[in-house]
Amino acid sequence: CALPIFSPAQVDHIAWLDSPHAGGLPADAHTALGATLDLGAPWPAATNVHRVPVPLARLAGAWGPSASDDALVVAIDRGDLPGEPAHLVWGHRRGGRLSLQGQLAGPGLGALYATVTRHLGFVNVGDEFKVMGLAPHGGPRLVPALRSLLTRAPDGPGAGLLLCAPTDAPDSTAWADRMSARLCELLGPARAPEAPLTPHHHDVAHAVQAVYTEALLDTLNQLRARHPAPHPATQPATHLALGGWCAQNSAANGQI
Repeated sequence: CALPIFSPAQVDHIAWLDSPHAGGLPADAHTALGATLDLGAPWPAATNVHRVPVPLARLAGAWGPSASDDALVVAIDRGDLPGEPAHLVWGHRRGGRLSLQGQLAGPGLGALYATVTRHLGFVNVGDEFKVMGLAPHGGPRLVPALRSLLTRAPDGPGAGLLLCAPTDAPDSTAWADRMSARLCELLGPARAPEAPLTPHHHDVAHAVQAVYTEALLDTLNQLRARHPAPHPATQPATHLALGGWCAQNSAANGQI
C-alpha cells in the first residue's frame, strides 16, 4: 500500500498490535514494516515501535473517534474466535490517559448474535445486519428461550457480567458445535440458506435482537457503576465510547 499523506521520516512512533494470532511483533520490526508497506527499504530505525496488547488496542479503537476526555470506554466483540483473548474489554479515558480496567474472556454477546445469524441461514460474519433488519417483523415468543443461554461470570474482575453459555467448552470449535446443537433444541432446525424466510425466522431474529439489547444495557450499566469518578463527590462518567464488533448494532445503540 502507498503512504500518500506522510512519509516515514515524519513518524516518531508506531503502535504494533501484539497478538499471537497475528504473529506478534517480529524481531526486526522496521524491516517488516518496510516490506508490509512496500517501501522498498526498512522503516527508518529512528522510529520507536511499541507493542500494544490486544485489549488496550481495542480500547484505543473505541475511544479514538471520541471527543470526550472523561469517558467510560468499552469494546464488545465475540469471544469465540481463535486468538481472541476476551469478548469484553473496559477502561476509562481521563486526563489524557487511556487506562485498561478489566476484561472478560469467553463467548459473549457477539458470539450469541453470530451463532443465531448462522442458525438463520446467513453468513455468521458480515450478515448480522440482515438479522437486525428482520427483527422488527417478529414477535417476542422466543425471547425467554434465547435469554436462557446467558449466564453471569462467577468471579474475577468481570464477576456478574454476562457470558454466553456453555462456558466450559475446550475450544472455539467445540463451543460453536455445542451452541448450534442447543439452538436447534430451543428453536428448531436451522434454516438452509436458500430456504424462504417464515414468521418463525422473524421471531428468532426478534428474540436475538431483544436479548442482545437487554444484555448490552445490563453490561453498560454495570460497568458505569464501577467506573471511577474523577472526584469523590461526583457521579460516574456520563460519556461512553463504545467500540468493537458489537458496536455496529445500531438498533441496540439507539437504546443506550
